[in-house]
Amino acid sequence: MYTINCDRFDRCSANVCPLDPEWHKRKHLNGDRVCFYLIEAQKANAKALFDTCGRGYLYSVMHELTPAISARHNTIKRTLELAKKTGSRMGKKIGVRHE
Repeated sequence: MYTINCDRFDRCSANVCPLDPEWHKRKHLNGDRVCFYLIEAQKANAKALFDTCGRGYLYSVMHELTPAISARHNTIKRTLELAKKTGSRMGKKIGVRHE
């Protein structure tokens, strides 16, 4: 059982969930989905976006686990590196502009 709740859990299809204490045992194949919040945690001003949405606790987990997940799963690492260069989907929901 996960200790932190995720509002996307029931509809998420990412094999590697940072909230899963055994995420390191999961496989991630090229083309598999990557956790939405893990991707969002890579964006500019991510901490502020998560805090604004009331999900600061999720940011903390994602930020802490990004290096370990990236080291273990190269395809996730590449996705997260690309995510740094694009705007936030969470930011669009709350009306944050990216310049």
